[in-house]
Amino acid sequence: MTMRFAIALLTALVCLPAPAQFRPDHRFAISTGTIAGAIVKSLLERGIAIDEEQISTLTNVVATQPTPALDVQSVSPRQSFTRGAQSIVKLACRTPYACLPFYAVIDWPAGRTPPPMALDVSTTARASAHSAPVLMRAGTHATLALGDGRADIHVSVISLENGALGRRIRVATPNRKVTYTAEVVSADTLKGTF
Repeated sequence: MTMRFAIALLTALVCLPAPAQFRPDHRFAISTGTIAGAIVKSLLERGIAIDEEQISTLTNVVATQPTPALDVQSVSPRQSFTRGAQSIVKLACRTPYACLPFYAVIDWPAGRTPPPMALDVSTTARASAHSAPVLMRAGTHATLALGDGRADIHVSVISLENGALGRRIRVATPNRKVTYTAEVVSADTLKGTF
């Protein structure tokens, strides 16, 4: 009798719905129009005009917010022998943890060569970081706070480059086995994601 009771109890526990904290987060699809709008706006700021029809995504993209703001992180040429001239664009959500970085493709019309561009936002940010006052010097021992909204980890690191407040710099663990890119928060604190 106790064995039947144990099996019935175990079956009832397995069939119960999961508590709210264990349910997966809601995900929202990012439309191709939203992605294309971010790319068109970013390239127009640099004097390059393209149509939204030239842009396609490599995969379906989801975010934790319904309509996240997107930033173009880099644009580089892509070799395609079957589709003509293309450029590949790396994008990310402006809000941390809203989505993973992803890629889109710009198809250039036949006969039109893509403008010579190798836009890298991180290089631009580093160039502007030299004009801002340096808050963290290379070689500084600091604490890196890593988080993804569900867990927080604090790691001892050494900065590998100078950084101003709000800038992303490279840091490494004291044994130099693991490197991270993190945002400078104070003279001895950085934040990042994992």
